[in-house]
Amino acid sequence: MNRPTSGARGNRLVEALSWVALGWAAAGGAMAWTLDGASLGVGLAQQRWHEHTGTGNLPVSESGQGPVLAWGLQGQAGTLAGATLRWQLSGQGQQWASDYTGFKQYPDGSTQPWQQSNDWRSAQAMAQLEAAWPMRPGWQLLLSGAVQTQTQRRDLRQYREHMRQHNALAGVGLQWQATPQWRWRVQALEPLSGASGARLSAPSLGFDADIQARMSMRSLELAWQPEASSPKPSRSEWVLRWQEQRTQWGASTEVNAYVFPGAQQQQRTLTLGWVQRW
Repeated sequence: MNRPTSGARGNRLVEALSWVALGWAAAGGAMAWTLDGASLGVGLAQQRWHEHTGTGNLPVSESGQGPVLAWGLQGQAGTLAGATLRWQLSGQGQQWASDYTGFKQYPDGSTQPWQQSNDWRSAQAMAQLEAAWPMRPGWQLLLSGAVQTQTQRRDLRQYREHMRQHNALAGVGLQWQATPQWRWRVQALEPLSGASGARLSAPSLGFDADIQARMSMRSLELAWQPEASSPKPSRSEWVLRWQEQRTQWGASTEVNAYVFPGAQQQQRTLTLGWVQRW
């Protein structure tokens, strides 16, 4: 958090998620929703953060890694235009110490170079609806829509930041059932235009402002069903999942002589999870 320099401008929070929810509700009215399974996983996350200070000589960067606890519920929602519709609710929580390199700021606005260890906490949840079209034997084309929400708490010792973010996403993917036991899947999700937004607060500074946020995701999964045999699927499976999430945070308006200058965040997560079906 910096005191503003000349020409600093804020960005307004954009909210355009309602049409996604209405579309899902309209499709759901003619579908048969079922709950097929639940998942639980643990893993490791690695994060890098770069803040755009606007000063040039005082760059801010932060990196760290720590444990992840992930959960999920999944099922089917019928068929539509030859595609099988699947739904998923998922979430994960994270906490770790990160190495901060930047500056220390004093009440009069002066700064000095500074290094320290910060505390990061993050929680996110996502609702996703996916249409899977069969292609050549064993292959499926995936089209997805998702709504994601996330909170992050960043303890900078000087003060604490609380970020709240929401995104509407759409994407494409491929799934390959290589054998009855092994399945491979890749997916990319991008934000829908104007459908992301966030809010940043630092209570001890009296700061609370809207910022823009643009988040994209890439994921790769490898699943093993030890008891599967064609054409009967297994009731349980192990899933190894790699995910990369990139977020671009926009600058804030001026509040109490402070401004958030914007930042880039990159997070990679590797989880090993167990899925049980009924």
